[in-house]
Amino acid sequence: MDHKAVAVAVIAALSTSVSEAADETGRYWAEGRESCGTVLERIAGPAQSRAILDAYIAAYLTAYNAWVPGVAHIAEGTDRKSIVIWIERYCRENPLDTDAQAMNALITELRARIPPSSRANE
Repeated sequence: MDHKAVAVAVIAALSTSVSEAADETGRYWAEGRESCGTVLERIAGPAQSRAILDAYIAAYLTAYNAWVPGVAHIAEGTDRKSIVIWIERYCRENPLDTDAQAMNALITELRARIPPSSRANE
């Protein structure tokens, strides 16, 4: 696996992981932002391309877990394969969006699954 590409993916994920850090209009800059079309190409592409996407997703979720108070495991109860399938469906339905928008939508979906009693520290 290309370690430089993984490092770039981790840095990109860390820069986009906390939507609470957005400006007053809800906007923020995401390094390495790719279109949903590129995400779909990565999913359908060779193993190295899929590995880069998998690393990006893992880093994004890990950063979210680390930086959002009260969340230890945002994706608890699911697996990476299911998450990639969810991202693929999102990108097919929203081809003009970016990977950052897909990840934010995923976070919204996963947050909705957290029982209210577990959200006390959020």
